[in-house]
Amino acid sequence: MASKDPIRREDLRGTWAMEHADDIPPARRKELTQLALEHGLESAESIRDREIPLFNRGQWGFSNSGTFLRVPFLHDMRELGGQDVAFVGVPLDTGTTFRSGTRWGPEAMRRISSLSGGSNLVLGVDLVESLTMVDVGDVSVIPANIEKSFDQIDKAIGYIIERGVFPVVLGGEHSLTAPLVAAAATPSRRGNTAASNAASVGRMATGSGSGARFSRVFNPIPVR
Repeated sequence: MASKDPIRREDLRGTWAMEHADDIPPARRKELTQLALEHGLESAESIRDREIPLFNRGQWGFSNSGTFLRVPFLHDMRELGGQDVAFVGVPLDTGTTFRSGTRWGPEAMRRISSLSGGSNLVLGVDLVESLTMVDVGDVSVIPANIEKSFDQIDKAIGYIIERGVFPVVLGGEHSLTAPLVAAAATPSRRGNTAASNAASVGRMATGSGSGARFSRVFNPIPVR
């Protein structure tokens, strides 16, 4: 038989946890947070939590499986420059209209790429011999807010391009095309190529879904 006693907020374990959270000294975590901001750079202006770095550095995330093609990992983004290629993950599937899960795409691609040596005998190409490549980790996306995630992606990819490095983006679902094009649209930046088997020019109520990515590019939606 269910109890008739009312549930009091002060009796909840969540309330107890919040009251005792400050009992744990935060000095080391604050130090790591500051270091992550220095190495991962400041987020886009629309991100209210200024402790979130632009590039994920040690915070929660969706990738923890090494680097793409086992290339070196560049921890400090201030050192980016002089490389030919930067692999960057964008673990976002907020705009999907059917089946989510591609937020785990960057992790899966990095994991499976460890089986490749980066060479193609038919084409006579060895990426390791031809290019200087680094993996810069993942962009810090905001899973519950696609517009702020787009701001993060735009700024992150734009930073890579401005440093003279070609970004190879590991997604993520189709809506990522919109901020990727925006990042490359500035005259001082290089072009962007999206590889997909879908035209994605549909019209959607949200305007930001995976099936409307090129509609979003051709008809930008003002954000209020």
